[in-house]
Amino acid sequence: MRVPFSSAAEAAKLENTIANTETTVVSREDPNYSDAFFERVTATENGATAVFTDGDYVFLVLRENIADPERDLFSDYRTDCLETLKGEAFDRILQTWAQAYPVER
Repeated sequence: MRVPFSSAAEAAKLENTIANTETTVVSREDPNYSDAFFERVTATENGATAVFTDGDYVFLVLRENIADPERDLFSDYRTDCLETLKGEAFDRILQTWAQAYPVER
């Protein structure tokens, strides 16, 4: 599949362009993603990338096997996982931890 943009910089010049460079975990129940999106991701081998369009969007996806014993993805993405799962509660915990540190003046 040919993507009509040679770089993210070119794509960013267009209106309605959103670039998300963060790791994102998407649930199949998320209504913002179509069945075709999940079919393309499922068809992508673990450790491989895929570029495809779905409606007006172009996706670049890296599929990883979260159960791979060779990788500890939770350790790699621990903070992201906890923020996603607990959001505001996790932020309050982080604030409590930060306040517990002594500050020299």
